[in-house]
Amino acid sequence: SFSPLLIITTFLLCVVTVLLHSLILKPHLVSPTRHIPGPARHSLFWGNLQEIYKKPPGTLTREWAKRHGGVVRFWGLFGAECILLTDPAGLHDVLVNRPYQFPKPPLLRRIISLLTGKGVLHAEGEDHARQRKILSPAFAPKRLRELTPIFVEIALKLKNKWMETIHHGTESDRAVIEVTSWLGEAGLDAIGLAGFGYAFNALDREPSTLAAAFVKAMSSNEVRRATPFADAVLSVLIVLACSLPRWVARLIPHRRLNSRIRSLDILQRGSAEVVRERREQIELDGRTEKKDLVSVIREAQSVSSKSMSDTEVSGQITNFLSAGQETTAAALAWALYFLSTHPDVQHRLREEVRTVVPSLTSAGGGGSPNSTVLTGLPYLDAVTAKVLRFEPPVSETVRCASSDTFVPLTRPFTDTAGNTHTSFPIKKGQYVFIPISVVNHDRELFGEDADVFRPERWLEGVGGKRKGVGLYSQLTFLDGPRGCLGFQFAIFEFKIILSILIYHFTFAPGTPDLQLHRRPSVAVVRPVVVGQEQLGVQLPLQVGLAA
Repeated sequence: SFSPLLIITTFLLCVVTVLLHSLILKPHLVSPTRHIPGPARHSLFWGNLQEIYKKPPGTLTREWAKRHGGVVRFWGLFGAECILLTDPAGLHDVLVNRPYQFPKPPLLRRIISLLTGKGVLHAEGEDHARQRKILSPAFAPKRLRELTPIFVEIALKLKNKWMETIHHGTESDRAVIEVTSWLGEAGLDAIGLAGFGYAFNALDREPSTLAAAFVKAMSSNEVRRATPFADAVLSVLIVLACSLPRWVARLIPHRRLNSRIRSLDILQRGSAEVVRERREQIELDGRTEKKDLVSVIREAQSVSSKSMSDTEVSGQITNFLSAGQETTAAALAWALYFLSTHPDVQHRLREEVRTVVPSLTSAGGGGSPNSTVLTGLPYLDAVTAKVLRFEPPVSETVRCASSDTFVPLTRPFTDTAGNTHTSFPIKKGQYVFIPISVVNHDRELFGEDADVFRPERWLEGVGGKRKGVGLYSQLTFLDGPRGCLGFQFAIFEFKIILSILIYHFTFAPGTPDLQLHRRPSVAVVRPVVVGQEQLGVQLPLQVGLAA
């Protein structure tokens, strides 16, 4: 018989052997990616992840890309070798040529499923292609033009709320307003009405149950005021919760996690209720000309056997809310900040929209808002493109190789052995990190002044229109079949709301010395005031009445 000491010794030797192979021998002597240049491993357990998340989003990965080139090897948990990819041809191959051979990692999909349900953001392969095809009519150009009255109504309501704040302030023509919460509420109302005909009433500060659940789950004060360390702890617990049955996850003794799970339960039940009510309304009214998400899904179900399950349909609601509301609100917040710090740009934009906003908001005179007036506004186009490139709401994404393969490159790289390569190998299961914000500031793509907020570059034809990567000549909306399905929806909403706000108001920093941090919160990068980090996400601006 074996003695207990022998068994324990053998077990420990096996553990040491596995760790030695995984952490040292395999990555340095066996791995096909061992010669790809990159930073030294900072920790055997954490790899380089602690370094990455200690700095503002994109800061360290940008340094790596500048130092090592368009393909970089870095280290994840437990010695996992990861690839940082910024090369244009490599990105095109992963995102456009072979998107379903580079799916989202299983763990990320479980997190998406927990947070937003099993909609198009969660789907992969044939499921994703099927869902995207069914949803596409909801984002057709004609449908977007029909949404003009909704976006105008929301923008005017927000304008009136800020007018009231100014008039009730100590000064007659200006007030300091924390704009991020207002923009988030406007975005939620816009998504609800435009996406599936549901009134959240968030701007009225009388939100519906579903709206309250969404705010609690995605943008509550608990989330907005959390420290980076607290966010990191919550992220680890969410990963743990994704591996457990929901009833077991609820037993984890963590207040923010439990609050998030309860809110997500309400959100998912509420989404199913919205779908049911919208279907009943469509059946009552007969065939509808509206092309919101629910109506296009129902129409597809009536003509094709390849439709969606009820779980998938309700998942589209939470997916659309999560992907559309916070991202557009964050983009508008950054736009107002950049305009507040560049008064010349602000003035030029106001002068351009001054001639068209009255026509855009003509419903008050008995007409209907006219979206066509937004076409032919080159400076509005330039500012929109510049803001979205300069500060993408989502700063990074990740993919996972489904098989051993090679990825081509535009820019050859020299490996650590001195050899030059025009492609790089990648192993099955290896993560490919795509730093959106880093690519959007690539000087080879966007010029030597890529880090300067100068919208005129887009008018001069050097804004990325000729050689930029991704939809809208930048990577903000990704690219290919997995590119943002609603990117034109987001741009349309952004332009209408920004035009109306800049027409009625002037913007300046809330304090003369205002400085901001960039903090990722629920995957979206938002502003935090330097020196007031404990207050969480905020952007105080001095909002005045435009002459």
